[in-house]
Amino acid sequence: MSSTNPQKRLLDAPFEDFASSLLPLYSGPQVTIRIGSASHEYTLPKALLCK
Repeated sequence: MSSTNPQKRLLDAPFEDFASSLLPLYSGPQVTIRIGSASHEYTLPKALLCK
């Protein structure tokens, strides 16, 4: 069994992996992304990220 933290792997995932495997799991039209600290929060249309 791997001892890697799943949240750490998610944070380190390349954008292409995030967009192709994780983004489709979000059902709403918008996705909230936090970059760095929680103070850098952006709400973007999911379609924009999938392009």
